[in-house]
Amino acid sequence: MERSVSLSFLSILLLIISPLSSASFNDGMSFAKSSFPSGQAQKFIRDLNLFPQRDVNLVDGTDSLDQSKRLVEKSFRMPNLADSGGVSVEDLGHHAGYYKIEHSYDARMFYLFFESRSSKKDPVVIWLTGGPGCSSELAVFYENGPFNIADNLSLVWNPYGWDKASNLLYVDQPTGTGFSYSSDRRDIRHNEEGVSNDLYDFLQAFFAEHPHLADNDFYITGESYAGHYIPAFAARVHRGNKVNEGIHINLKGFAIGNGLTDPAIQYKAYTDYALDNGIITKSDYNHINLLVQPCELAIKLCGTDGTVSCMASYFVCNLVFSSILARAGNINYYDIRKKCVGSLCYDFSNMEKFLNQKPVRDALGVGEIEFVSCSRTVYEAMLLDWMRNLEVGIPALLEDGVKLLIYAGEYDLICNWLGNSRWVHAMEWSGQKEFGASSEVPFLVDGSEAGVLKSHGPLSFLKVHDAGHMVPMDQPKAALEMLIRWTRGNLSEIAVEPDNLEPYQTTVHFSSWIYVSSHCSILCSPFSLSLADSPKFNLLYLVISMLILFMKFIIIHTGTEGPLEVAEESKFVPLNAEDAQYGPPALLLLGFEVEEIGKIQQFLKELDGEFLQIILCTEDMITRSLWEAINTKQPNLKEVKIAKSLPRICFFSGLSGEEMIMFIDAFPEAGLEPAIFAALVPNSADKPMQEVIEEIMGDHEMM
Repeated sequence: MERSVSLSFLSILLLIISPLSSASFNDGMSFAKSSFPSGQAQKFIRDLNLFPQRDVNLVDGTDSLDQSKRLVEKSFRMPNLADSGGVSVEDLGHHAGYYKIEHSYDARMFYLFFESRSSKKDPVVIWLTGGPGCSSELAVFYENGPFNIADNLSLVWNPYGWDKASNLLYVDQPTGTGFSYSSDRRDIRHNEEGVSNDLYDFLQAFFAEHPHLADNDFYITGESYAGHYIPAFAARVHRGNKVNEGIHINLKGFAIGNGLTDPAIQYKAYTDYALDNGIITKSDYNHINLLVQPCELAIKLCGTDGTVSCMASYFVCNLVFSSILARAGNINYYDIRKKCVGSLCYDFSNMEKFLNQKPVRDALGVGEIEFVSCSRTVYEAMLLDWMRNLEVGIPALLEDGVKLLIYAGEYDLICNWLGNSRWVHAMEWSGQKEFGASSEVPFLVDGSEAGVLKSHGPLSFLKVHDAGHMVPMDQPKAALEMLIRWTRGNLSEIAVEPDNLEPYQTTVHFSSWIYVSSHCSILCSPFSLSLADSPKFNLLYLVISMLILFMKFIIIHTGTEGPLEVAEESKFVPLNAEDAQYGPPALLLLGFEVEEIGKIQQFLKELDGEFLQIILCTEDMITRSLWEAINTKQPNLKEVKIAKSLPRICFFSGLSGEEMIMFIDAFPEAGLEPAIFAALVPNSADKPMQEVIEEIMGDHEMM
């Protein structure tokens, strides 16, 4: 069985190489436009290293925040607002703050909070922008916030801001996004567990600061890559409520707009959507679909280990999307009715100019932190998370009565309504059959059909007409109506808006600005690193990615008895990407020579990993505990008398599993002899070094 499955996988690899070489090479068309790095193969790990050094807010560790408080908040008023409208800070109810993330080295999460213009009893709604790594200020100023930015950098009130019907929170997350920052690179998150824990801790601090809102209904909303964030965050809140962890959060529902939630289903929908909308021809459709099955297999392998396979699956599957773009021309993949203008396909430069003005920064209390609209570093750090299926945690929430709204603008390609509709219908829960059988009804706004709605029990799916990826920007009135109906009753009913919703008629003018360019695509984007247009080069990286997946497939599907026996007899525990950090940041080296120190230091410098302390094992360490050895101070490594005749072992400390995996993958580039890699863990910390070495070598021989 294993042999036939493996041969099938290899056949698929050969199948995609053959048509690519005959069709793509001969017609001169780049099969995958802007999909793969243009440097040498070994540069791949460096460009995606775990010690990020680009486009992320890292400060020197000194800040003016009150260190005794985890949440520091201030009321704010945009400059000149009161002079123009006579509205006080207290009347506006606008707040900006920083939350010191509890389980971090030194991370600060920036947020904006706008009290409801209608009633303090309105639900609390949190909004998360996607990316990953794009600031929620994009939504504040271009989608559903209280303001819009005019061409002359004046602020005008948004008549359809969601603060008209809710107490509205925007958060810059994960760390390094927007105005959020840290003084320690290890605070960059790599998966939804870390992201959701940070957000949950933030909510606990926020409701402690605003106890009068703790009993209000609470809803989680967002779009695009937030299709990953939101289900994990909702599950984390629900779990905290069930075990009475901290302040009870009155979670009523969560909504995802044009999200990426179940990649295995959504990537298969790309070619169908593109063909249905005339973006590609039938011939293109047949050709690109050859990549769909390898993509499916790649995602399945990603689900088995969550590490290197997930990185490979990202590149394999994004060939499907980038191949459509190669044939579509200069299409805006967020709204296929439009052309793509600029790096984000939209011009958001006014927001960056506005937020980098000193009067605005002073009002928000962000100091000298540079605003990052979309962080490349955060994006790259989350790549291992990209192909994970976040639908799996949703059914339990539905069964407990937590509402879910999936809405999608009909003209978005990248997170299109078709793929979203398919995963919603395929989701297994007690109401799946009834939801599938339910009728579609028009979603009416001002008597006109603004979309098509399908609902059963706590689950609703809304396809929004005349909208692309960002529904609140393209259809602001329909989006506000959607929020009101969903949070206050039934989506199919006509909402009754609050009486006092006339916006303040205020215009705010600013004269000076600083421009900071964006470096990454926005929201659920087909992000490109350094890119090549050569079809042969793209083919090379496709083959490399597929070979990685093929090797993983062979390992998984051959000979289960051997590995199982080893696991039973040894103390070996496989490294997992989700392994938490433990111990001080250090590398304890056994069997290395003093002459190798220079190469190791250069290697760490190239990875921006100089914060790791290098420790060389000495004779006296052998009888001491591993914990004592890891905490040894060696100010002058060249004078250390290393222990002789030891096996060549590199001990990690203070790194996550994901960081260790990437370090190991990049190690051959250092020009050093191979080594055995091991990690400091709690159950080995107190053992004598000699005992740990014997265990490792025994396991190594068996493996």
